[in-house]
Amino acid sequence: MILIKRILLYIVLSVTITLPLFAVEFEEKLHEMVTKACSAEQGPAQESRLAALIERIHDPEHWDNAVNAIIHRACFLEYRNWLTGHSFNLAYYGASKGLKQETIESLTDLMSIQTFGKDDYYLLGLTFERMAKAGVSRSDLIKFMQKSIHKRYQMEAIEGLAIFYVKLRGAGENHKDAYSKANKNMQALRSSRNSNSILAMAIRNTTLKEIEETEEVVNWEVEKEKFWKKAKARKSSVRYSIKGKSWDEKKLVQFFESWKGTRFLYGGSSKKGIDSTGFVIKAIKNHAPGLELPGYAAELSKLGSKKNVKSLKPGDLVFFSASLKKGNITDVGIYLGNGQFAHSTAERGVTLSNLTDKYYTTRFVMGKRLF
Repeated sequence: MILIKRILLYIVLSVTITLPLFAVEFEEKLHEMVTKACSAEQGPAQESRLAALIERIHDPEHWDNAVNAIIHRACFLEYRNWLTGHSFNLAYYGASKGLKQETIESLTDLMSIQTFGKDDYYLLGLTFERMAKAGVSRSDLIKFMQKSIHKRYQMEAIEGLAIFYVKLRGAGENHKDAYSKANKNMQALRSSRNSNSILAMAIRNTTLKEIEETEEVVNWEVEKEKFWKKAKARKSSVRYSIKGKSWDEKKLVQFFESWKGTRFLYGGSSKKGIDSTGFVIKAIKNHAPGLELPGYAAELSKLGSKKNVKSLKPGDLVFFSASLKKGNITDVGIYLGNGQFAHSTAERGVTLSNLTDKYYTTRFVMGKRLF
């Protein structure tokens, strides 16, 4: 009896001492992470929200990976606290299931289009990683996911669509044609939650009914793993020719005013919702109609001539890095002059920000002049 009492006392004391120590440790680490990723205005509220969620977890193994994977994107896109919190909960679940930090960071962007349940989030992350392993570029991957989520496909349908898409890319199709053809193949199963029917069509190019009529017993999870193990997507490159006259500063400002306040929508390109890349492309095409342009900030950064902050002129593109990987271009805006650039955020929609603001100065990568 005395031995049992001593053991119980030891357990109580251990828990009492460990929890406060963990709280102090995570609070210090969290403060450092948020301070590094967020502006002085955003930081306190985001930190407070995340701290409340982490206190409920008490698991030092995954919380820091989850925070680090979402906080750069959440702060640059100016997520409201509830969306940051939801992103963290899903990121924590994804991290505990083995999703990579880079995957979670990309999923955090997609969260602004639609929020997900835990299982759908994990399936989306798993599909993202399988497509990347098959050789689909990050820019094509992001565009694939944006379109699929905008179309309101169920997660099982996105998985089937991904299989169709990678098969077509493996046959030499470019991103645009592969997605278009894969999408046509998936129309009949758009709202289906029967994953076996989707996999039968995507992997075998047949229906589940036809397979059942042959009395063949198929383990679809095994079939799926076999497919992804061998899947290879060929790289496709598109050359862009940029020609046009110099920018008209007055017209550029007028264009911005006509879009000012338009709500943020990741992957959007209309007055119903638009993101920074979409807005910048609209501005360029308004100035030089008919141009073909890549729909991803990192791809846009490969065009034009490089400029530093001091030599920027109205119409120049400005690129930023708000990512786990320093220098990794994630966002773009268009310079309007007097230190100001136009872009889009979840909080303000299409808006102006100042390049001299310390938050943007530390994340600025380069400027590019197209014309």
